Amino acid sequence: MNSLEESDLRKQLKSAMKAGEALRLQVIRSLLTGLKNRSIEKKGEPLDDKDRLAVARREAKQATESLEFAEKSGREDTIARARDLLSVCKEFLPSQMNEAELTEAVRGILSEGDASSLGDVMKELGARYAGRYDGKAASAIARDLL
Repeated sequence: MNSLEESDLRKQLKSAMKAGEALRLQVIRSLLTGLKNRSIEKKGEPLDDKDRLAVARREAKQATESLEFAEKSGREDTIARARDLLSVCKEFLPSQMNEAELTEAVRGILSEGDASSLGDVMKELGARYAGRYDGKAASAIARDLL
């Protein structure tokens, strides 16, 4: 995962410019803009990791939606570009838990006895592993184990 600190992003922006990496440049500019907008929303308060991660997730979600639309339209050139854009966006997100790790995390939450319903399990997962798992997969696993 690449750093989402503004100073690190600016360094990456310079190196992307020098290397002529247009997609990376586009993503980093979007992230910087998103961080600036988030800072304005918070009225100048410093951004924490949760805010930075939310901005990166939003960029990745937009790239995913672009890919879906491109696939629906069947335009191969757009599909390839959207896939590349998504892969660059994912570099700024924490690594996702695989199914085995997710199952183990849900089992751990259930074994502690804190969670008795699907909502409780999902809430605890969100608190412990925010942004590191697929919500649909986690919900299905939790349903199976409950």
